[in-house]
Amino acid sequence: WRLMLGSEAIPALLFLVALFFVPESPRWLAGKNRDQEALGILERINGPAKAAAVLDEVKSTLRQEKGTIKELFAPGLRTAMLVGMFLALFSQITGINAIIYYAPEIFKNVGFGTDSALFQTLIIGIINTIFTFVAIKFIDQVGRRKLLLWGVSGMAICLIGVGIVFHFELNSGPLLLFFILGFIASFASSLGPIPWVIISEIFPTKTRGIAMSFATFTLWIGVVLITQFTPVLLDRFGGAPTFWIFAVNAVILLLFTYFKIPETKGKTLEEIEHYWKGNDHA
Repeated sequence: WRLMLGSEAIPALLFLVALFFVPESPRWLAGKNRDQEALGILERINGPAKAAAVLDEVKSTLRQEKGTIKELFAPGLRTAMLVGMFLALFSQITGINAIIYYAPEIFKNVGFGTDSALFQTLIIGIINTIFTFVAIKFIDQVGRRKLLLWGVSGMAICLIGVGIVFHFELNSGPLLLFFILGFIASFASSLGPIPWVIISEIFPTKTRGIAMSFATFTLWIGVVLITQFTPVLLDRFGGAPTFWIFAVNAVILLLFTYFKIPETKGKTLEEIEHYWKGNDHA
């Protein structure tokens, strides 16, 4: 375990070295009236032809009135705020970190040895990475909402399957692995990345930063709940009820997505804001 933990220093050191080559934020420089420095960085990123126009847009945004917390809960945005916090919370309480954190113990409960259980956990990480790239490829082709509906449906089905394996004491490691990998693939291609895309698109620029902060705070509440209570649920009720609770949460999220979350692909901020205003007054 010492080698395992120590190996994580390698990417950390690489990241530290890379930071020396990362330019300062043009937005921050423009906010400090260091326009020439901002323009130079934008020319490197966007090319000389577009840099001046991008800088003008950034400065125009900075001149706008800053958003407030009160605005997020006013008519026109409070439903969007609910959607953002709901997505962040349910990305956790549908069980993703319960599986990732406790995968070795879960696999050992159906007959895998310690080494084999750790190997299955490695497979989970590989599948998670691969299907995140699947989401990146299809998110603009299929649309955020549709991909989220498909993914959460797959999550619910696989969670029910995991519960069945535990309930009937099938002692079937391969079947459990199949359902868990199906869950991971469904999550990584939908509920993992898509909420953050949606949250970044459903708020006006001036309130987006505050909204993202609320969503992140809500997500970490979910992380704490899952981390603390998953072992308690597994010990007190067993695997089947625990994973069926996660499945119920996935079904709730599926219904919420179907009825409350609009498709944001190709929509302007004005169109999305108009949708929220109509929803708040419905």
